[in-house]
Amino acid sequence: MLSLLRSRRGQSVVEMALAAPLLSLMLFGLVDFGRAYFQYIALVNVAREGARYAAYGYVNTSNVSNPPQNTVQGRMQLADGGLNIPNDSSHIQITYWDTTVSPVKQCAHYDYPTNSIKWDAPYVAPASGNAAQSCPHEGDAVRIRVVSDFTPITPLMANIMGNPLHLTTTAHTRLE
Repeated sequence: MLSLLRSRRGQSVVEMALAAPLLSLMLFGLVDFGRAYFQYIALVNVAREGARYAAYGYVNTSNVSNPPQNTVQGRMQLADGGLNIPNDSSHIQITYWDTTVSPVKQCAHYDYPTNSIKWDAPYVAPASGNAAQSCPHEGDAVRIRVVSDFTPITPLMANIMGNPLHLTTTAHTRLE
């Protein structure tokens, strides 16, 4: 009977040695998944805040790394929850859509190199002093697309998920 108990103790050690790597993989996977989900939720909030602010002041934009708070990108940086999303065209895209035509067409976009709104053909920039412009105007849509790079903390998860993992979200709203 005593030899039977000793062999079972050895069996437990072997089972634990086989199960420990799988359990630790699951634990670290859950931690990285939780971090990625938190970052994605923060990214959704950044896009919503940018779209909300662009609805009121779509011409207030900036291409500097630390934009003023009264710009679309500045409001997005205030809401980023520590993500530190770079203010460049590969991480933040702002586009304007003409909703008076069917199908809806992109009429303008924010251009980072020139720090200005560029009109897409066949739309043209309004003449100075001309209050009536074809797009964007009240009722048209603005779309904010934000990309953030997520890096897992465990090397194994980085190999499985990809390093870095690009999280992307968009928010749409109407200009007021």
